[in-house]
Amino acid sequence: MLDYFILIFGGFLSGLLSSLFGLGGSLTTVPALLIVLPFFNVPQDIITHVAISTSLAIMLINSINSARSHHSSGNIQWGYFKKSILLIIVGTIAGTFIASALSSKTLLLLYLIFLVYIILRFLNSEIRKLEKEKEERKIINPNFFKKSFYEIITGIISACVGGGSSLVMVPFLKHQGFKMKQASALSVTYNIFIAFFATANYIILSAGKDSFSKYSTGYIYWPAFLWLLIGSFIGVPIGIKLANKLSEKVQTIFYFLFIVLVFILMLLKYLKA
Repeated sequence: MLDYFILIFGGFLSGLLSSLFGLGGSLTTVPALLIVLPFFNVPQDIITHVAISTSLAIMLINSINSARSHHSSGNIQWGYFKKSILLIIVGTIAGTFIASALSSKTLLLLYLIFLVYIILRFLNSEIRKLEKEKEERKIINPNFFKKSFYEIITGIISACVGGGSSLVMVPFLKHQGFKMKQASALSVTYNIFIAFFATANYIILSAGKDSFSKYSTGYIYWPAFLWLLIGSFIGVPIGIKLANKLSEKVQTIFYFLFIVLVFILMLLKYLKA
């Protein structure tokens, strides 16, 4: 029963944080799956691939529910979204090919390196803001090459670690002048396309391989998916309410602390692998 509780709780956090920050499963469902999947006799050499693929399938459902609520609240900047989604999709498809060619431990190491980068970049961005005098927040347009780089990298990293666009795009969008809830709303909308294309491509790439379970499609393990989904349906509406009530400062602090917590947990997991 503890296994199922972990999955439900992981799904709950996934739904909550998807709505609140646009975070995908790499920070919630992937850690939960890495803990639980060994008890379901998932082979060790593909366990990270299964966790990532199953997480992406959950992210698709969460993101649709969250984006719908954010749209109703008027948080999504659709003009910016249309200009940026294409390169994110290109990066996502490229990322699935990269992840399929790597070992589980290598994927986990890349995930940790990426988290260190995000933590340092986020800290630097927030410190620089504190050093400036308070002024009216204005959305600025980055140069084409910088914007394109972040969009492609967002897709690649999201597909490789089973997460959403929030880890890259929320700090980037906040630096461009978007409020936290606007950045999160854009991120969760990107996640719909990231999850769809990444999940579909993982299924295609695993076609022809022997299935590790009759309850799986490629790397997607449906029993775990179901329990995560139950938890996510509880978490999504709570996250939407909090996103509209919490202040910008409080949301930013929670976002940062959660990234640090996940880094510590995943570092311990890597050291034991």
